[in-house]
Amino acid sequence: MLAKLEFTLPEQADELEEALKGHDWKLVTINALDAIRSKLKYSSLTPTTIKELEGLRATILDDMEARALRMIE
Repeated sequence: MLAKLEFTLPEQADELEEALKGHDWKLVTINALDAIRSKLKYSSLTPTTIKELEGLRATILDDMEARALRMIE
């Protein structure tokens, strides 16, 4: 199977850049979720901070699910 994306340059330069950086965005998201997980697991946090971090993680994961994004590494 072959998939081809075509862009008209320079008009679609921004769209091309977004397409090329998709994997980088995935890695940023993985790293952010891992940082949240590490903070929750290994840090001494107040109950308020724990609730806020869990909410942030849930927001990220809910948004990913809504956009049908998967975290396969």
